Amino acid sequence: MIKVAEFDRLLWRGVPPWPHQVEAFAACWEWLRKPGKGRGLLQMPTGTGKSRLMRALTYALVSERRPVVVAVPNEEILEQMIADVRRETRTPFYVEKAERKRPATSLITLASHASLWRRLENYPTKTVLLFDECHHSGRPAECNLRSLERFDKVIGLSASPWSPECSDIYQDRVLYKYELSRAVKEGRLCSYSIEPLPEKEDEPRDHELYFVSTNSRARALSEGCAGSAYLGWDSEGRAELVAAFRAGRIKRLYLNRCLTEGFDCPQVSRVFVDRFTESELFLYQMAGRALRISHPHKMARVFCKDVLSMQRALDRAG
Repeated sequence: MIKVAEFDRLLWRGVPPWPHQVEAFAACWEWLRKPGKGRGLLQMPTGTGKSRLMRALTYALVSERRPVVVAVPNEEILEQMIADVRRETRTPFYVEKAERKRPATSLITLASHASLWRRLENYPTKTVLLFDECHHSGRPAECNLRSLERFDKVIGLSASPWSPECSDIYQDRVLYKYELSRAVKEGRLCSYSIEPLPEKEDEPRDHELYFVSTNSRARALSEGCAGSAYLGWDSEGRAELVAAFRAGRIKRLYLNRCLTEGFDCPQVSRVFVDRFTESELFLYQMAGRALRISHPHKMARVFCKDVLSMQRALDRAG
């Protein structure tokens, strides 16, 4: 049986965990060891080690010979997960791909949401599913619920589990919640301010994200702003653009819905939300791009058209 005291030796690969990660692991592990079926929810803000916790749970399950599948929303996050698991463990793992046949003996499977849904019949019901970014799966809630019933145990992980499908599926079965205010107080995320959108755009500074309502408007704004670029699903060389932004060669990115989740660039300190949305989940995701810490005295600034809605979104994270 894995004990919480064994984290440093076995689960965290020599890197001491943060206290909230210890708490979250203990809560999830206690629930996973209970008999029977069920679905539980884990809420942690972006940038507070959710992926690392997910991998620690994976290694703990494997140490007890329990099969586990880790599902993430897109290929970019999947590639990062593959690199992390390959670096941290010698346990063989399988990556779910269309052209591959899943081996019956594989204890660890890494998959995107889409590849998981297409091959549900390949997974024994005793498999534990760790479902990252569970607030959206690209499937209707009823269909998603039927799919998750394939697994005896499911843990959904999200920074913002407020979508209707989360309410239907997890029914407030919260295993652990790490509040945003606590993360800021404990220095895991930076302090922030919420301010009205400036009437006139100033010159771009390093590492700014500027969200607007359409791809065409994002593209037009970038063309008239030196030191900036447009990033959308239709952009050519998206990876190169993101790399240039991270390196500071591009100061501001104009976007519509890109980079709202699964994007790690702690240097982002200013986010502009030049659009209206009724989705508190989407507002939180946009603001969250600036909350990671790059230096001890970082202060994030979030500029938006609707200050009250943004404040409600961040308050909802705790």
